[in-house]
Amino acid sequence: MSLWPSVLFSLVRAALVVGLALPAAAPIARRLREERAGLWWTATLAPLLVPELLTGYGWSNFSLSLAAHPWANEALTALLIWARCVCAAAALLAVAPPPTRTASAVFLRKLVAITPRPRGASALWAWQREAALRTLARFGPAAGVAGLYAFGQFETPSLAGTTAWTVTLFDAHARAIELADSLRLAWPAAAVQLVGLVPLLIWLRGATGPGRRDERRAPASRRSNLAAALALTVAGGLTVIVPAAIVAGETGAEGFRTLLESGWRAEQFAAESGRSLAIGAAAAALASGALWLVGRVRGPAGAPLLAAMIAPGLCGSLIVGLVVQAGLTAAAAEGLPGARAVRDSAAPLVVALAVVLLPRAAALRAFAEGRTAGRFLTSLLRGGTRAQRRAGGRVWWRLTGRAAWVRGGLLTLWAAADVAAAAVLLPPGLETAPPGLYNLMHYGHNAVLGALCLINTVAPAALLALGAWAAPRLAAVGAPAGMVQR
Repeated sequence: MSLWPSVLFSLVRAALVVGLALPAAAPIARRLREERAGLWWTATLAPLLVPELLTGYGWSNFSLSLAAHPWANEALTALLIWARCVCAAAALLAVAPPPTRTASAVFLRKLVAITPRPRGASALWAWQREAALRTLARFGPAAGVAGLYAFGQFETPSLAGTTAWTVTLFDAHARAIELADSLRLAWPAAAVQLVGLVPLLIWLRGATGPGRRDERRAPASRRSNLAAALALTVAGGLTVIVPAAIVAGETGAEGFRTLLESGWRAEQFAAESGRSLAIGAAAAALASGALWLVGRVRGPAGAPLLAAMIAPGLCGSLIVGLVVQAGLTAAAAEGLPGARAVRDSAAPLVVALAVVLLPRAAALRAFAEGRTAGRFLTSLLRGGTRAQRRAGGRVWWRLTGRAAWVRGGLLTLWAAADVAAAAVLLPPGLETAPPGLYNLMHYGHNAVLGALCLINTVAPAALLALGAWAAPRLAAVGAPAGMVQR
């Protein structure tokens, strides 16, 4: 058995998706860089934050109707992946630094050039080479990261019944083949995904370098705004609006009423959801702490260490989960003390998800605002009157707390929504919500499952928003001193 056919198919699909996503993402990114772009950012991030389970489940019946037309089903899957890649590429292009080979740099180089300008075919070749290098510098990192995102899709192809290396590997492992055989199957996909380390490191290096966002940007034209609005409407409709409307229509009030009447099912799902968020928060904290420790390393060893930490996470949660499981199995076979207890806990999943989150945490941290700004002001306010402490809490939230909460919340949501690693690593009795929903979705649609899917989508985001509302108020009333010092 070989994974190469599905790897090559997924790779070709990812290349086509990214090739079509970048032109659509460019006008969105230009609009995101302008002031007062809050609604644009909301529309861009919504498809990335909505769990892929909702998208796949909402479209699964339509995909089933295309069983007689497999290429049409593959095209639909590619379109759904494209919709998410457009938003991911747009967000990356919006926050990425201007490339080194900007238009102004090229113009200045031509002014100071000593050699005469080439003519004829040589001039055409020089112009084409310059344009190609500028395009690669601008879109290369975003294309690499978006391609990695498209290549590693799991839930959407699985629920649609289409081809993906993740589905092939997951199904092979679920058929109880040997763990060593699963790892041997995974190496082609791991090799392909590790190629994404190069553009990601280029992007992170440029993002943390001096002089980013120095380029003056002209306001978006009406045509650019129209193209951005159209692309975001299509992306949001495919990944959020249409599947949510389908699931809500199938669920109705009856689905929620039936769920509440079956108290055991509601209690079980609440426990699984709480466990998902707890594991996600622990994984996010572990990834952020590891990244902080690496950031303390000075000198030439910092970049190689960061690359070594990021590389395993690029292989995806399924491969990382299999590797962690293999390590635990080997440790238990050697009789190491505590190995069996660790294997029967949630600790392996926390470690695996932290490894998967490291590339995303590094990308988010690259654009974090400085945490030392305003520390003197907040230190003065924290010991004053109630009104002054409240003002200090608001200052702390705007300068430090909001960015940290958003980063931690995003990482927690991404980890809590994981299906593959949780299905591989969690022992019986410690199930989380996403793998349970994923298994039930293969048996068809029903109102109760739709209600659970909607709750799984809305509840974590609502908790994140509630925390964002409460944090500055708690900082003002409680103990802002410790918060400020962090």
